[in-house]
Amino acid sequence: YNPKNFAVCYEHIRHFLWPNSMHYYLGIAYEDQQMYDKAISHYQRFLDIYSNADPEIPNLADARTRLNGIKTRRSE
Repeated sequence: YNPKNFAVCYEHIRHFLWPNSMHYYLGIAYEDQQMYDKAISHYQRFLDIYSNADPEIPNLADARTRLNGIKTRRSE
């Protein structure tokens, strides 16, 4: 599993297949590659899509934690 390869491949097929949960996994992949702007964008999109869902859903809680962590590190 290589997060960078996953992200690059997905960017090529995203016009054909766009499941909403992929934003969460792309956020993780971009975060792992220290591509923080893209990670922020995908985490935020994921959270926006599921803004009316139960906030305790594990992936939602994790995305929120990861997004806040990136923003905190960047503001230091």
